[in-house]
Amino acid sequence: NVDVAVKGNIMYADNYIDLIALDITDPTNPIYKARTTDVFNSFALDETLGHLVYYQETEVTEEIDCTDPNFGGSWWQRGNDVFVLDDLAPANQNAGGGSGNVGGLPAGIAGSFASFSVIGDFLYVIDDSSLDAFNLSDPCNPVFFSETFVEWNIETLFPYKDDLLFIGSQAGMFIFNTSNPGNPSYVGEFQHARACDPVIVKDDIAYVTLRDGSTCEGFVNQLDVIDVSDPFSPFLIATFPMQNPHGISIKGNTLYMCEGEHGLKAFDVTSLEEIDNNMIDSRTDVHAYDVIALPHKDVALVIGDDGFYQYNISDPSKLDRISLIRADRNSCE
Repeated sequence: NVDVAVKGNIMYADNYIDLIALDITDPTNPIYKARTTDVFNSFALDETLGHLVYYQETEVTEEIDCTDPNFGGSWWQRGNDVFVLDDLAPANQNAGGGSGNVGGLPAGIAGSFASFSVIGDFLYVIDDSSLDAFNLSDPCNPVFFSETFVEWNIETLFPYKDDLLFIGSQAGMFIFNTSNPGNPSYVGEFQHARACDPVIVKDDIAYVTLRDGSTCEGFVNQLDVIDVSDPFSPFLIATFPMQNPHGISIKGNTLYMCEGEHGLKAFDVTSLEEIDNNMIDSRTDVHAYDVIALPHKDVALVIGDDGFYQYNISDPSKLDRISLIRADRNSCE
């Protein structure tokens, strides 16, 4: 499983190549409702052997000539052996909180690494290179509806204004319109240097983080601020150097940014051209990966490398830790 989305009392989750629906009316006792099979890309597929679902790792160092057809590839097969770049193994895929806008029933709230989003009666999922749409007219029985090619190595999905989807990729930000829900259409894009690309949008301004030290093979650490008031022609307002930006969230005039081992930071974004000079607080007691600033509570939910944090953000200049549930599940504070 990589991601989930919630609408009303139904949770949707990818289960390798399938989509499953769970009734979470009682969160302590989820009930399996349905499975939509063979809708996501397989990690590896052989026409004779079928889907790769299990493998035993063997470390191999191999020199490949640049003229080899496998040069630059993330995985390939030779005989009965499958070679896979370590960072692309299924267990290491990014995970984030899926979300969407309100459409009949309330939907969950997104983290900036989300790859699931619910808008109205449709669930949208990014799947490496495509945007998949599922009809949720019967919430307990999602039906695969369409697949739209976007670009290779797409990673994150953020809904905006009930009819726009912002898709972060390793090479840029793509904008799709969902006025025709079952068949999203391309609107525009903003290209940048190759790097991992979480994106959020508020008041027609998109905030995009790029970082190095990841499978995206990027060499920059920065925050891009983009005007998307005309989705057909987005343009860059400013770029700010950062240490190692990961997930981001915004509430009011405050941008919350996870900077990995450099912690959680809060920036005043009232002046879009001076964000880097307006950091109002920083917490270095957390190795922060992703953050959600709740819209109706003065709380920021933060995923760290050691667990799940909550911070009081009633005063963004004083980020106070409320609690920590450790990832080892053996202790709570």
